Amino acid sequence: MKLNQKNLSIGIGNTVNQNILQIDGNDSNLQSCVLYGNHKDSPRSRLQLESNIDLDDVLIDTSEFKKKLILSQKWIKKAQNKDDFGLPTDDIGSKSCSWSSAGLLWSSWLIDGKTYDWWLKCLRWVISQSNSDNGIPIVIRGDHSITDATAFTLMCSSVECNQFCNAANNMCDWILDMQNNGGWKWRSDAENYNFVSTGLALLSLKVYYNMIGKNKERIGHAIKNGLSFLINNRNLDGGWGGFPDDISRPANTGFVTYVLAAMGQKKQAIESQEYLESKFISSIGWYNSTDRPASHNVTRLGVPYSLIGLSSISSSNKQLLKSGFDILISRFNNGVYELPETVARSWPTRDFIFACSSIIA
Repeated sequence: MKLNQKNLSIGIGNTVNQNILQIDGNDSNLQSCVLYGNHKDSPRSRLQLESNIDLDDVLIDTSEFKKKLILSQKWIKKAQNKDDFGLPTDDIGSKSCSWSSAGLLWSSWLIDGKTYDWWLKCLRWVISQSNSDNGIPIVIRGDHSITDATAFTLMCSSVECNQFCNAANNMCDWILDMQNNGGWKWRSDAENYNFVSTGLALLSLKVYYNMIGKNKERIGHAIKNGLSFLINNRNLDGGWGGFPDDISRPANTGFVTYVLAAMGQKKQAIESQEYLESKFISSIGWYNSTDRPASHNVTRLGVPYSLIGLSSISSSNKQLLKSGFDILISRFNNGVYELPETVARSWPTRDFIFACSSIIA
């Protein structure tokens, strides 16, 4: 069951200081999507990817989060494989993986908005793995191109567009071509559309348009249709599962809520606040969920994804947020986010950084 459908109409207009996706409709909950404002000296601030929630130091000491993010940055650099400059599939010493590399590169950039020499070398390796269709494979060239990996790589290529503009253009075309019925699948032959993959695709289009500014008409239509797809497929309890008609899950809901907020849909994001807060469990935070797109099991982490969703809503319960971040930090060790149910360190650390960076301007 879904909330009532909304009619959206989007066009992209430019002024000297900002790019806006103007959303017009009868529903007062729909807002314009500001792609960037006046913070031209800071690409990270310009993209408006962090939260504006007011968390005073009594509740959350953001300086401690910044220290942990620096440790994570050092771990990512240390984990880089010396033979090809890729980042590991699971932990230090495992083979390079284009999907985990792209995600870690994007999370690294979110920490300070900088592209280091090791970062650039890794991005070159990821792009070298591009398939003939210009999508990024799950591990290495020849594997299926997947939305998540391509979206992460598109964002990285866009923020370093002086060197990787052509690659970004090609990946943007791939993302746009892969949209169908408003949503994106994990990969083209997957059975179901995937809400987290759709959210990542929308974010990548925002970053690409902000930094490179091409394809504005196609991107405008794609974002309009993508937002409609997400909003129209929200369950009546305010949440999203992995795919349409799936039961709601905190991890998926948290990420989609963040995407709506990042795309300027604050009122729509608030409609999922009650669901996310009601699913908090004091001992564990939020349950993880598992997507199974096209034979792969993909874990969406409940604690970091729910936190970035709630952090994007200014009215969220701040004491609950503190409890959630305390649980998040309790699993942090020497630069990595450790989960007892997996030996992987790469993608959990990526999501840890997402959560922490969402509350640090």
